[in-house]
Amino acid sequence: MAASSYQVVFTGALRNGVGRRQGIRLLAQLFGLDFEQIKRLLGSSRPVVKRCLSERDGVGLVRAFWQAGWRTELILDGNLVFDGSGHHATSSEIGGDVSKGRVLVAPDKSCSIEVPGSWDTFVDLNRGALIQSGNLKENQFLVVLSQKLADLSVMPSIGAYCSAQLKQCADKLYSGVILTPATPLEEGDYTGYFGEITAEVDAVPVTYLVACLQSGECVYTVFLWCETLQYRRRKQDFDRIVLSFCTGNALAPSEPDGKRVAPHRKVSTG
Repeated sequence: MAASSYQVVFTGALRNGVGRRQGIRLLAQLFGLDFEQIKRLLGSSRPVVKRCLSERDGVGLVRAFWQAGWRTELILDGNLVFDGSGHHATSSEIGGDVSKGRVLVAPDKSCSIEVPGSWDTFVDLNRGALIQSGNLKENQFLVVLSQKLADLSVMPSIGAYCSAQLKQCADKLYSGVILTPATPLEEGDYTGYFGEITAEVDAVPVTYLVACLQSGECVYTVFLWCETLQYRRRKQDFDRIVLSFCTGNALAPSEPDGKRVAPHRKVSTG
């Protein structure tokens, strides 16, 4: 799961007090754009003019366009961060905070995972799930399954296993399509792969994040899904949930009141 980048989106709208002719002149003057480049920019629908690794760089570019008379937006995971007029999104506007969540532990104590505090525990999402949770109001769901490698007729690599899981899941879903094939995880404590699937559930487009993580002689598969319209907004939280997964001796320790505490670990910024 690669880190997300900030996107500077050109809206094509002029800020108050700036005429179109003046705005075009300033684009040429301040950005060194020629006629054809300006024509393509104005003829596109909300093009991403640059991807930035830091908010600081993105804000600087948005302000430069503002000075040239044009409104741009700094976007992260589908959410507005800065719009040039001085508005900065708060952390709650950008996305959920998994650090305020709770850790769910499988009944057999084999694994645990951290989910947002607003999520409930379910028992009817998947009959064989070790952990199942979600938020019915926002249509976000989680299922964790496990597979002993010794029970498989052929011992696959973790990448091949993830590819097979993606195909099996896509085949079972209505209009299921593998959007992102099995891809190595770049962060986390376990060797793993992840992929993405799009499908329809009751005529509603849905996107699934599927991650396969190997620990000892078992492979754990984490399924997370929500409505496609919300997926990019929720992707960062989904990544963090996957990277909070732990097994065996790495299970989150208990506080005196018996609650589980998530161990410190590096999480994806994507």
